[in-house]
Amino acid sequence: MVSQGRGRPSIHMPRWASRILLEITDVRVERLQDGEGETDFESRYVAEGINRIHHGDGEHYYHPFKSEPGPGNWADPFDAWRELWASINGADSWNANPWVWVVEFKKVAP
Repeated sequence: MVSQGRGRPSIHMPRWASRILLEITDVRVERLQDGEGETDFESRYVAEGINRIHHGDGEHYYHPFKSEPGPGNWADPFDAWRELWASINGADSWNANPWVWVVEFKKVAP
């Protein structure tokens, strides 16, 4: 049944109405730049909003989802993530290297 009235924010919906169920597996704080030099790019930076684009020759590059592929693409996902962070929080926010929350989770149900 669909109501014609105001919508209800998803945070207040009953669990049975959710599309997926997530289980939090870890919560911690770390410095923003602590991930520099990591080799597990797919689970870290792609999850943070970085798009991996494959070239026709088998190579790949990265760019923030907010932008179209073009000259601002990066060979390193960390550099693309730094650009995305600065575009959201301001250029000086990267150099401040603030403490950030890291919340890891896994999908429990579809």
